[in-house]
Amino acid sequence: MSPAERLRFWILAAQRDGHRLLAEALAPIGLTPAQAEVLAIVDECGALSLQGVGDRLVCETGRPSRLVDAIVNAGLLRREDDPSDRRRLTLTLTTEGRRALRRARKVEATLHDYIASVLSPDELAVVTAALQRLTANLPAGRSLMTRTKASGRSP
Repeated sequence: MSPAERLRFWILAAQRDGHRLLAEALAPIGLTPAQAEVLAIVDECGALSLQGVGDRLVCETGRPSRLVDAIVNAGLLRREDDPSDRRRLTLTLTTEGRRALRRARKVEATLHDYIASVLSPDELAVVTAALQRLTANLPAGRSLMTRTKASGRSP
């Protein structure tokens, strides 16, 4: 196995295991990792259009309409007319959505603590920088850059 192939499989393994752990921990809240990500995006960026959510979504490509519909139907997001353009709708968090997001962030913090307990701060910085370079010109990497720029956080 070449070094690049080995890296690809380690990235895949980390993603699959991380997703599985997160999904299991979010299940009691009634959220999937993708739904939790949508709630976080709307919270970080404020009222957004469906396209605005899709531009920032890392967990899923394409149009997030079914994902967002499920969250709206669960009462966690509200669709409202955009005050600047009545042809568009914006998405905002409901009180229940804020409550679910607080719980989801606690779950995510546990996973982040695990990652930080395994990798040193220097290793985290090196791996993050390498993955950022690797994905910079790919769809999910661009979505993450859009999201981090909009929230004022570094990528």
